[in-house]
Amino acid sequence: MSAPPPLNSNLNQFEIDDENTSFSPINMGHVGTGGMDNAAYAPAQTQFSGHHQQQQQQQGQSSGGWFQRLTSCCSIVSLQSHFDVDTEDVKDRLMGSVLHANKPDHFVVSILNKEGKKADLYGPIWITMACVFLFAVTSNTSKYLRTDSISDIEYDISHLTHALSILSFYTFVIPFALFLVFKAINVPLTFMDMVSLYGYSLVPYLPMTIMCLFPSVILEWIFLLGASALSLSLILRNVIGPVIRTSMAWSGPISIGIMGCHFVFMMVLKFTFYRHRYHKTSDGGGSSVDVEDDDANQEPYFDETVDDGGNGRW
Repeated sequence: MSAPPPLNSNLNQFEIDDENTSFSPINMGHVGTGGMDNAAYAPAQTQFSGHHQQQQQQQGQSSGGWFQRLTSCCSIVSLQSHFDVDTEDVKDRLMGSVLHANKPDHFVVSILNKEGKKADLYGPIWITMACVFLFAVTSNTSKYLRTDSISDIEYDISHLTHALSILSFYTFVIPFALFLVFKAINVPLTFMDMVSLYGYSLVPYLPMTIMCLFPSVILEWIFLLGASALSLSLILRNVIGPVIRTSMAWSGPISIGIMGCHFVFMMVLKFTFYRHRYHKTSDGGGSSVDVEDDDANQEPYFDETVDDGGNGRW
């Protein structure tokens, strides 16, 4: 029996040529040969990735809920853009709220939302705070100008809190209520548009507060009616147009509601800050004169010389 050939002699027959050797798949016409067609799997991969992203978005929305969306609208980042106005923007909006109050859709379209601009909160907040201060000061000053006795005058600090609550309700709560109605009927007016509109509609009341210092009830009513009419015109002219174009049936109820709110607002201002009551008194010569009452300074009256059985003493 012969011995097997040495191992080294067989290895020389399987030398690999690095230059001519290729490891690319060879298509022999059978199943399992040739390269993989990745293009056939591309639609499935794209569909899977898109579905996965959609599931992630839905999970993110459901995890936050409506409360997260509400708080995100009130965050500093989202509100910061509504304070990005310069002096010229505020000046144009202050002037436009008075000069163009009777032009349909002009204030919202051509002033608030003109090219590169949008509704702001800077102007409405400062106008509201200025009105709070002026109503509180002029209401007490008007009382001072109508009395002959300086010692009977006391500054009523409650006018400041009353003005803040009334004007804040007018500037923010009423626009929010209207925005909910507009959202239900698809009127293209945002909440910021309504806040800016109502905020800048307070501009006519700024000079009105100074004019009401005149010691005349008739002049007070004239100035208050004039400021309220100008303010109401600005709101109606910029709100009713979009409402009519969206839903004609809602234009009447919304107009009546806005006018009713404005009338109530005017009466609240009048009887909260500029209410003057008078009573008849004798001047000693047999004639009667009107003397203004101050509810804060009145004290119960009791006449000991009159015995009426305890009825009507106070």
